[in-house]
Amino acid sequence: MVAATPGVAAQSATPQLASSWRTVEVHLVRRGGLHLALAVRTSRLHTLSAAEAALLRLSPPITLSAAQARLTPRFDPASVAAAHARLVERELLVPLDRAEPGPLPRGPLTRLELGVAEDCNLRCPYCFVSQGSFGGPRRLMPGAIAERAVELLFVESGSAPEVHVGFYGGEPMLNTPVVRQVIEDATSRAERAGKQVHFDLITNGTRLTADVVDFLRAHRVPFSFRSMARRPSTTPFDPMRGGRAPIAKRPGRWPGSATTPPCRGGRRLRVPIRRWTTSSITCSG
Repeated sequence: MVAATPGVAAQSATPQLASSWRTVEVHLVRRGGLHLALAVRTSRLHTLSAAEAALLRLSPPITLSAAQARLTPRFDPASVAAAHARLVERELLVPLDRAEPGPLPRGPLTRLELGVAEDCNLRCPYCFVSQGSFGGPRRLMPGAIAERAVELLFVESGSAPEVHVGFYGGEPMLNTPVVRQVIEDATSRAERAGKQVHFDLITNGTRLTADVVDFLRAHRVPFSFRSMARRPSTTPFDPMRGGRAPIAKRPGRWPGSATTPPCRGGRRLRVPIRRWTTSSITCSG
């Protein structure tokens, strides 16, 4: 085992005798030469031998003799038997007739994270989501999808007195109309349901305008400027699409307000700062 997190307890600590077996719900992954199995129910990540990984890929019912026949000549019978015993011991193989567990208990849904923009107008080389694209096509969330998500939040929140909506990307302000729509919709639903709704938004600041900031302040939406952590080995700029580099990262003193990076069209905006860290500026809502 390379890592473990608390999860649902195993149903039995003692391997059971059975003639036919099936795998539990697992996700099999191979990374860097390692065979890994994530057991969904227990939230445990197991390291596997090659024989164990091959055995877990067999279709049920799994018998030891059939597994040995299927996996020869890749593995000798003794290796398959040892792998089988180890999987039974860790309850990655369970008796075929064991009842499927019921669904995991669900609590109220009280936080919604909306990836409203799988795109960004910057091309920062350190970005962990592939410059906003998440490794796929660049796209914006349609308003209809966002509306359904907000509706689900309020239906599933039950009697919870508060709900939270966060906006992220990419750069969420590339989809400003949907951000506005969600804030207005969620605020209206919260008033009708007698709940409090809270928002938060992470932005690179390049799409902020006076009108947008006024709207966010009116709805008490705190927003954070995300910037490059200052490391000696990196450039002090975030490159715009096309190779321009408009955002200078300057360590040192920050007054009670700061000038944002240039917005499209070259305008800048001064906004009040609540706190400053090496990686973000959080502006007052």
